[in-house]
Amino acid sequence: MKILFIDDEIVTTTLSKEGLEKLGHEVEAFTSSELALDAFKVSPDSFELVITDKHMPVIDGLELCAQIKKLNSSVPVLVLTGFVEEGGQNKMSQAGVDRYLLKPISINNINSAIEDLVTNQQTLSK
Repeated sequence: MKILFIDDEIVTTTLSKEGLEKLGHEVEAFTSSELALDAFKVSPDSFELVITDKHMPVIDGLELCAQIKKLNSSVPVLVLTGFVEEGGQNKMSQAGVDRYLLKPISINNINSAIEDLVTNQQTLSK
C-alpha cells in the first residue's frame, strides 16, 4: 500500500516510515504539511492512504485532510493526535477524517488501523 505520512517531528516521521516499510508498505514521508500537500496534488490517485499528525505548523492535520479530500475524496485519512478536545471528533468528521489514533502510537497500532480502514473501504465499494 502506498502511504503519504506527515508529522513535523523528524524522529517520529523517520521511525514510522521505517516501521511501515518493514511491514511492506511504500511510504512517502514529510515533516512539512505544505510539501506533503504539494506531493499529493501532483498525483492524488497514487496514494492509497494518508496518515497525518493533527497538530502541524502552517497547515494543521484537519485542514490538510480537508484539502486532500477535495482532491481525492476516496483516499482514507488517519489522523494521529495527542488529545481530542471537546467537539474535536465532530471537527475531525467535518474535515473528512476516516479514523484517528491517540498518541503515543506504535507501528502495530497504526497497522491495525490501516487494516480496519482497508476492510471498511472494501466493504463500502461493494
